[in-house]
Amino acid sequence: MKNDRSHRSFRGWLKRNFLTGVLVLIPIMGTIFLFTWGFAKITDNGLELLKNWDYFGKLYEEHKTSYDIIGRLIVIFALFGIVSLVGFLTRNFLGRKVLNITEKILENIPLINRIFIALKQLSKAFISSDRTLFSYVVLFEYPRKGIYSIGFVMSESQGEVQIKTKEEVLSVFLPTTPNPTSGFFLMVPRNDTIRLSMNVEEALKMIISGGAVVPDYDKNQFIKKYAEKAPETQLPENETQAAAE
Repeated sequence: MKNDRSHRSFRGWLKRNFLTGVLVLIPIMGTIFLFTWGFAKITDNGLELLKNWDYFGKLYEEHKTSYDIIGRLIVIFALFGIVSLVGFLTRNFLGRKVLNITEKILENIPLINRIFIALKQLSKAFISSDRTLFSYVVLFEYPRKGIYSIGFVMSESQGEVQIKTKEEVLSVFLPTTPNPTSGFFLMVPRNDTIRLSMNVEEALKMIISGGAVVPDYDKNQFIKKYAEKAPETQLPENETQAAAE
């Protein structure tokens, strides 16, 4: 009986740790796979173009291994240079005019315009240098009272929505599990949210793993971090209660 109990306990321990490992490794391995696949695709096409150059083609045939590496490095540096040149040109008046014309053409082509606009908005959100995509992590009751969800504050709502609501609301993105790239956009009253100490990366790991990966919580570190970001303000009452628990 004791051996059976120990055996079941070991199987439960092994199952829990295996599933946790799978959930943690999926995004890591997926990122590595996509990076290597994209790198191979880009450099393979660039290498084929370089082989058409007689001088490089002859050297490649004589020293295939070394010039395979050299050719891929040339492609990467060339791509980096082209992207940098495009960025430089678009910062000038003439470059901006050409860019605006190109964007208008793409925005008027059926089907393609939807893809282009979506990618343009996504790139602006992630590359924008003046603000981060997610400000901080909050806990709030959703989809009903007594059930809590984790969300990311995008911004403090402004404009018409803020004017017409009686309370100060936050623009919150509520991600889905295990794919946090999709979710819901909600406007939540600030007083109905509880600010969490975990950062965005830690919250994403928790969401992707379905709660299997839970970040450590340090009450004092949270209060210190909040004070450094806004030393002139007091920690809100509900956030003080959350930090004290």
